[in-house]
Amino acid sequence: MQKCEICRTSFTWKQVSKSLWLAYKPVACQNCGKLYKVQFLSRILASLLVIGLIFAFNLLSYPTST
Repeated sequence: MQKCEICRTSFTWKQVSKSLWLAYKPVACQNCGKLYKVQFLSRILASLLVIGLIFAFNLLSYPTST
């Protein structure tokens, strides 16, 4: 989990996941208030994870034999 560069306070999973669900809104440190933007690589990884889960669910939901 990431920490604030200024006060070393850890970000919670709730803060990070809320940022991902709200179109990558910047995450604010609860202690000092500094804003951190979600990195481009993290955006790509989150998108690939969602697409991969949808693809896996579709593969597992259809019967393979007729």
